[in-house]
Amino acid sequence: MVSNYSKGRNLEYSVRERLKGLGYTMFRCAGSRPVDLIAIKESKMLLVECKTSLNPFLSPNQLNHILEISKKVKATPILAVRKKHREIKWFKIDKNVNEMKLME
Repeated sequence: MVSNYSKGRNLEYSVRERLKGLGYTMFRCAGSRPVDLIAIKESKMLLVECKTSLNPFLSPNQLNHILEISKKVKATPILAVRKKHREIKWFKIDKNVNEMKLME
């Protein structure tokens, strides 16, 4: 049986490799603080939170924290979700979480 930690780490690695393939320089945050990954490409920065769940959940505190940091550093906050080992779904985080397509 694969642990939740292993599932989450594997998703982080998949997201990291996908974004690297799009030309981003990637940073994995220790202890998933404040987010799981930071991606930088030219003048664009993404703060990426990864979730492996049928119902991905960001607590109100986590949501507000990510939004606050992203505003301070002028980054786009992203939620990357893998449902049952399928493709990764990308969402832009705002007061609501809206599905988005990741563009180059």
